[in-house]
Amino acid sequence: MSYDLGFGITGIWARRLIIPVYFKDHLECLQGRAITEGVEPRYLTQGWRSCYYPEHPISSRRLVIVEGPFDLFAVSRIHSHVLATLGNQPSQQQIQQILSIIEVADRVSILYDRGVLAEAYALQLLLNPRVPTDVIELQDNKDAGECTIEQLRSILM
Repeated sequence: MSYDLGFGITGIWARRLIIPVYFKDHLECLQGRAITEGVEPRYLTQGWRSCYYPEHPISSRRLVIVEGPFDLFAVSRIHSHVLATLGNQPSQQQIQQILSIIEVADRVSILYDRGVLAEAYALQLLLNPRVPTDVIELQDNKDAGECTIEQLRSILM
Protein backbone atom coordinates (compact mmCIF):
# COMPACT_ATOMS: atom_id res chain seq x y z
CA MET A 1 0.00 0.00 0.00
CA SER A 2 1.26 3.47 -0.84
CA TYR A 3 0.19 6.61 1.02
CA ASP A 4 2.44 9.20 -0.74
CA LEU A 5 3.77 10.48 2.59
CA GLY A 6 6.20 13.41 2.71
CA PHE A 7 8.29 15.21 5.29
CA GLY A 8 8.59 18.95 5.97
CA ILE A 9 12.01 20.47 6.46
CA THR A 10 11.28 24.22 6.77
CA GLY A 11 8.44 26.65 7.39
CA ILE A 12 5.11 25.67 8.96
CA TRP A 13 5.60 22.06 7.82
CA ALA A 14 9.01 21.67 9.52
CA ARG A 15 9.39 18.46 11.55
CA ARG A 16 6.06 17.13 10.30
CA LEU A 17 5.10 14.02 8.45
CA ILE A 18 2.91 15.29 5.59
CA ILE A 19 -0.07 13.16 4.69
CA PRO A 20 -1.96 13.89 1.47
CA VAL A 21 -5.66 13.34 2.25
CA TYR A 22 -7.54 11.73 -0.61
CA PHE A 23 -11.24 11.06 -0.89
CA LYS A 24 -12.28 8.92 -3.86
CA ASP A 25 -8.97 9.51 -5.64
CA HIS A 26 -9.21 13.29 -5.29
CA LEU A 27 -6.64 15.23 -3.23
CA GLU A 28 -8.70 17.19 -0.68
CA CYS A 29 -6.09 18.56 1.73
CA LEU A 30 -2.74 18.01 3.36
CA GLN A 31 -2.39 17.09 6.99
CA GLY A 32 0.92 17.41 8.79
CA ARG A 33 1.63 15.62 12.05
CA ALA A 34 4.42 16.74 14.32
CA ILE A 35 6.94 13.97 14.88
CA THR A 36 8.89 15.63 17.68
CA GLU A 37 7.88 16.95 21.08
CA GLY A 38 7.11 20.65 21.43
CA VAL A 39 5.80 21.26 17.91
CA GLU A 40 2.37 22.84 18.15
CA PRO A 41 -0.21 22.32 16.96
CA ARG A 42 0.34 18.58 16.77
CA TYR A 43 -1.80 18.37 13.60
CA LEU A 44 -1.83 21.03 10.91
CA THR A 45 -4.28 20.88 8.00
CA GLN A 46 -4.17 22.86 4.77
CA GLY A 47 -7.38 22.72 2.75
CA TRP A 48 -10.80 21.74 4.02
CA ARG A 49 -10.92 18.92 6.57
CA SER A 50 -12.21 16.12 4.39
CA CYS A 51 -12.62 12.51 5.36
CA TYR A 52 -9.52 10.50 4.54
CA TYR A 53 -10.46 7.52 2.41
CA PRO A 54 -7.57 6.16 0.34
CA GLU A 55 -8.83 3.99 -2.48
CA HIS A 56 -7.77 0.40 -1.95
CA PRO A 57 -9.40 -2.73 -3.29
CA ILE A 58 -12.31 -3.30 -0.93
CA SER A 59 -12.22 -6.83 0.43
CA SER A 60 -14.94 -6.32 3.04
CA ARG A 61 -18.40 -4.82 3.05
CA ARG A 62 -17.74 -3.61 6.60
CA LEU A 63 -16.53 -0.01 6.86
CA VAL A 64 -14.34 0.85 9.84
CA ILE A 65 -14.35 4.55 10.79
CA VAL A 66 -11.40 5.87 12.79
CA GLU A 67 -10.29 9.35 13.86
CA GLY A 68 -6.90 10.00 12.33
CA PRO A 69 -4.54 8.92 9.58
CA PHE A 70 -2.29 6.92 11.91
CA ASP A 71 -5.33 4.98 13.13
CA LEU A 72 -6.23 4.39 9.48
CA PHE A 73 -2.69 3.17 8.70
CA ALA A 74 -2.85 0.76 11.64
CA VAL A 75 -6.29 -0.69 10.82
CA SER A 76 -5.44 -0.89 7.09
CA ARG A 77 -2.84 -3.54 7.95
CA ILE A 78 -5.68 -6.02 8.44
CA HIS A 79 -8.77 -4.38 6.91
CA SER A 80 -9.10 -2.59 3.56
CA HIS A 81 -12.31 -0.59 3.98
CA VAL A 82 -11.22 2.16 6.42
CA LEU A 83 -12.13 5.86 6.60
CA ALA A 84 -10.66 8.53 8.91
CA THR A 85 -12.71 11.57 9.94
CA LEU A 86 -9.59 13.61 10.88
CA GLY A 87 -11.05 14.46 14.24
CA ASN A 88 -13.92 13.20 16.34
CA GLN A 89 -16.67 15.63 15.37
CA PRO A 90 -17.34 15.22 11.64
CA SER A 91 -18.70 18.25 9.80
CA GLN A 92 -21.89 18.09 7.76
CA GLN A 93 -19.75 17.77 4.59
CA GLN A 94 -17.87 14.86 6.14
CA ILE A 95 -21.16 13.19 7.11
CA GLN A 96 -22.22 13.45 3.45
CA GLN A 97 -18.94 11.83 2.42
CA ILE A 98 -19.49 9.00 4.89
CA LEU A 99 -23.06 8.50 3.64
CA SER A 100 -21.76 8.17 0.07
CA ILE A 101 -19.34 5.44 1.21
CA ILE A 102 -21.76 3.40 3.34
CA GLU A 103 -23.94 2.76 0.30
CA VAL A 104 -21.62 -0.21 -0.39
CA ALA A 105 -21.34 -1.27 3.27
CA ASP A 106 -23.36 -3.92 5.09
CA ARG A 107 -22.04 -2.78 8.45
CA VAL A 108 -20.10 0.10 10.01
CA SER A 109 -17.84 -0.07 13.04
CA ILE A 110 -16.63 3.12 14.71
CA LEU A 111 -13.24 2.78 16.39
CA TYR A 112 -12.50 6.16 17.95
CA ASP A 113 -10.04 6.90 20.74
CA ARG A 114 -11.07 5.68 24.16
CA GLY A 115 -11.50 9.25 25.46
CA VAL A 116 -14.12 10.31 22.89
CA LEU A 117 -16.76 7.60 23.06
CA ALA A 118 -19.59 10.15 23.30
CA GLU A 119 -18.62 11.46 19.86
CA ALA A 120 -18.48 7.90 18.50
CA TYR A 121 -21.98 7.17 19.80
CA ALA A 122 -23.27 10.45 18.30
CA LEU A 123 -21.95 9.36 14.90
CA GLN A 124 -23.52 5.95 15.40
CA LEU A 125 -26.93 7.60 15.91
CA LEU A 126 -26.54 9.39 12.58
CA LEU A 127 -25.53 6.27 10.64
CA ASN A 128 -27.67 3.57 12.26
CA PRO A 129 -30.85 4.38 10.30
CA ARG A 130 -28.96 3.67 7.04
CA VAL A 131 -26.69 0.76 7.99
CA PRO A 132 -26.16 -1.27 11.17
CA THR A 133 -23.45 0.57 13.11
CA ASP A 134 -21.57 -0.38 16.24
CA VAL A 135 -19.04 1.40 18.42
CA ILE A 136 -15.97 -0.57 19.43
CA GLU A 137 -14.62 0.44 22.83
CA LEU A 138 -10.91 -0.08 23.25
CA GLN A 139 -9.95 -1.53 26.61
CA ASP A 140 -6.16 -1.64 26.79
CA ASN A 141 -5.11 1.03 24.31
CA LYS A 142 -5.91 4.70 23.94
CA ASP A 143 -6.40 4.49 20.18
CA ALA A 144 -6.29 2.11 17.22
CA GLY A 145 -2.84 3.33 16.22
CA GLU A 146 -1.43 1.87 19.45
CA CYS A 147 -2.87 -1.60 18.86
CA THR A 148 -0.85 -4.56 17.62
CA ILE A 149 -2.05 -6.50 14.61
CA GLU A 150 -3.23 -9.28 16.91
CA GLN A 151 -5.23 -6.83 19.04
CA LEU A 152 -6.84 -5.31 15.95
CA ARG A 153 -7.72 -8.76 14.61
CA SER A 154 -9.41 -9.70 17.88
CA ILE A 155 -11.30 -6.39 17.98
CA LEU A 156 -12.45 -6.44 14.37
CA MET A 157 -13.10 -10.13 13.80
